[in-house]
Amino acid sequence: MDKFFGLILLAVAIAGLLFLSTNAGDVTSLKFGLPGFKFFSVQAPEIPTFVPSGMMPADQSISTQKPVTITKIKNSDSMSPYIEMVISANLSQNETIDVTGWTVKSNTNKFFTIPAAQEIYSFGGAQGDIKLRAGDKIHFYSGFGPKGNFRLNKCMGYVEDTSSFTPFFEKNCPSISRSEIQGFSSSCQDYLESLDNCENPLANPPVPFDDNACHEFLRKLNYVGCVEKYGTDKDFLSRDWMVWMGDQMNIFDFVHDMVQLLDKKGNIMDEYIY
Repeated sequence: MDKFFGLILLAVAIAGLLFLSTNAGDVTSLKFGLPGFKFFSVQAPEIPTFVPSGMMPADQSISTQKPVTITKIKNSDSMSPYIEMVISANLSQNETIDVTGWTVKSNTNKFFTIPAAQEIYSFGGAQGDIKLRAGDKIHFYSGFGPKGNFRLNKCMGYVEDTSSFTPFFEKNCPSISRSEIQGFSSSCQDYLESLDNCENPLANPPVPFDDNACHEFLRKLNYVGCVEKYGTDKDFLSRDWMVWMGDQMNIFDFVHDMVQLLDKKGNIMDEYIY
């Protein structure tokens, strides 16, 4: 009799193994039952997704970064006799944002409107909307800009050389390479090597009148010639725009203030509190 029951238990065990092997694809929900009893289901418990503190699941991420922020407001002093304000663009690589017509408003209820500027400066050229890209900054200054408002580029040092800007900006013009001038006359090379970076040559340079090659080179050694030569370089344009607002910059309370940056619809894009 014991052998008989042992054979039955062995048969049940084998049947159970066969059942599991044929239903391995669904182990999260198994049904169990005995003759005469209703089947019941056992569901595998759900494992919750763990999200570290301070983070959100990828499909729920929300960016709270402001596209444009006020990053500096500074009063004039003995070292910098001008008021300065800086706004910065926090954009992705392919984004642009037009800020001309936006408003800067002080807690004193005074304000100014962001004007137009030239992206590539040209003498007497028309000014257009300021369209910021990733990493761009606008530097606003009190006082007067002798050449209007513009975006800096690698040739602007030639303009600064002939005009008085407050503040002045660095002269980072492309340097003259030795290979460009090694075929010129000795007097021409001497004069070219005497020039500072971004220095415009004299109208009557100390080279022979009939040294045509030298005179032709000197004729293009200025802002216009620099733009023609380097204007298509990827690094031609700077990240910095220069805007002079004159007395309109006298809107700030330099002790306590809440300065707001408003878009054309009046939406608050940023606040700078001190």
